[in-house]
Amino acid sequence: MAEEPQGQEGLFQEVGKLGRKVGGVESAEVERNRTAEALRRSCEELQAIYDGMVDGLLIADIQTKRFLRANPAMQCLTGYSQEELLSMSVMELHPSQDVPHVLETFAAQAEGRLHVFEDCPILRKDGSVFQANIATSRITYQGRSCLIGFFRDITERKQAQESLQRSEEQCRSLVEACPDAVVMSDLQGHVLFASPQTWKLLGLPDDYDLNGQSVFDYVIEEDRRRLAENMAGLVEAGVRRNTEYTSLRRDGTTVSAEASSVVVRDAAGRPKAVMAVIRDITERKRTHEALHQSLEQLQVIYDGMVEGLLITEIATKRFVRVNSSFCRMLGYSKEELLNASIKDIHPPEEVPNDLQRFQAAAEGRVSINEDRPVLRKDGSIFFADITGRRIIYDGRPCLLALFRDVTDRKQAQEALKRERQTMQHMLRASDHERQLIAYEIHDGLAQDLAAAVMHLETYEHLKEHHPSGAKATYDAGMQMLRQVHFKARRLISGVRPPILDESGLVAALAHLVHEQRMAEGPTIEFQSDVEFDRLPHVLENSIYRIAQEALSNACRHSRSEKVRVALTQECGLVRLEVQDWGVGFDPKHAGGDRFGLEGIRERARLLGGHVAIESRPGEGALVRTVLPVAGPEPTRPL
Repeated sequence: MAEEPQGQEGLFQEVGKLGRKVGGVESAEVERNRTAEALRRSCEELQAIYDGMVDGLLIADIQTKRFLRANPAMQCLTGYSQEELLSMSVMELHPSQDVPHVLETFAAQAEGRLHVFEDCPILRKDGSVFQANIATSRITYQGRSCLIGFFRDITERKQAQESLQRSEEQCRSLVEACPDAVVMSDLQGHVLFASPQTWKLLGLPDDYDLNGQSVFDYVIEEDRRRLAENMAGLVEAGVRRNTEYTSLRRDGTTVSAEASSVVVRDAAGRPKAVMAVIRDITERKRTHEALHQSLEQLQVIYDGMVEGLLITEIATKRFVRVNSSFCRMLGYSKEELLNASIKDIHPPEEVPNDLQRFQAAAEGRVSINEDRPVLRKDGSIFFADITGRRIIYDGRPCLLALFRDVTDRKQAQEALKRERQTMQHMLRASDHERQLIAYEIHDGLAQDLAAAVMHLETYEHLKEHHPSGAKATYDAGMQMLRQVHFKARRLISGVRPPILDESGLVAALAHLVHEQRMAEGPTIEFQSDVEFDRLPHVLENSIYRIAQEALSNACRHSRSEKVRVALTQECGLVRLEVQDWGVGFDPKHAGGDRFGLEGIRERARLLGGHVAIESRPGEGALVRTVLPVAGPEPTRPL
């Protein structure tokens, strides 16, 4: 009985020990679970990093050189799938000609002698090659000694480096080939670099060392303060263009120079130097001064031209420049014309034609357009010869046109044409008058004279043997001679009435009116109020002829019961009026190709006068002729 309690106590002790062991097992399980969870999370994070890496990752067995693992970035870089990469070895990932060198480098990295393989060529699945830097570390993976490699594609960086190298070479070539001097100095103006042209600009010997020299020593004293101020302001502005200085050469002579400068900054953006391109503008300034003088001379010519000058943009047909003469010709201001185009300076009906002519001139198919109508601001029209030539003005294709006002010439041509027509009318009238005289002589005077001669010859034959018959024949012949005399005087009066020479114009007009009254027709009233006694023969004959034509027209065509003829004199002018109160007519449609009214106008014009015809259908007519008393002496008979 005494052993049982001791046995129970020992049992309890064993149970306690067992419990503690079970508790320890449970604690170890919890810790193991914790460790497993931490490892799982670590693996997930590592996998996320692995999958999200930009650089490619490969794990290769050092002994077999075959790949055991590849990340997605490596698949993208090479174009292979993961399965394809895991079936490949190091030798298959590089161009065949580079494999020996790659294997040597792989061994060096495996032995820890090299950690980064730079500019390694990698062969893609499509056969293309890119350059990569490969950083490696030796690890144990799946119980095997391996190399883990991180592949960084440096193609863009390499291209950038090559591009930078090419750019530097090009920059160096440009600087050396540049006709301008290129100088780099520090912020205090000490020369750091100078191109070969700098020596030529400053007149320096080839072996002269510019490095460290002050740029201030190579400008004239008057420009040094301005140069210092500009360099100080350049640091803030960053760039300064086309600044003129006078450079001082080695021999003491000067040269006009133009500098464009820019601040050179370091990687942190801090100013560290000034780069300047310096151009010798001495010749340009001479040319500019000569050009300025030439432009001034051209402006004087331009402003003093009699011809109008117009520059028109070909594309828009709008005016871009005009001179004063053209403004005066059209009556517009310069501002008004510069807001106008071709269609604004020609009559609307002529615009299509003028646009075609403009295009032909712009294309060089024609160079001059003659007698073109040009529309003024006030609506009046003048005629111009337009000479055109294609030019480049203000960077735009334009047509330069010179306008010569030919209105006077055209009026002179028209006056000459009218003169010729008048002469033709007069010649026809003169021929007609001669023809009528010839008819009168042939059919009247000549026949009567022949008959009278026959009667007188018969009288000579009969006077001795038959006196009574001879007497009758003689009387008949004398009667015929009297008729011939009467007809001759009438014919002479029709050509130029003798009374005009004998008694003057007033008597001749009174005689004309009297003879017209003798014929059946309207009542004719004649009024005269003049101071002169006689006028020049040409003027008297012309007034008589005008009165004869106007009176004949009124009596034959007006159907008026009354006609008035009035001759007056006022202030050195003589006025002849012939008026009727008949059917009237439209003066615009009268006298077309007849000599009548047109002949009256031309006679008056040639004598320095004018004719006014006032008439309307149904309201009668008034023909008023005004002539200077001392009219010009014509060179030809009227």
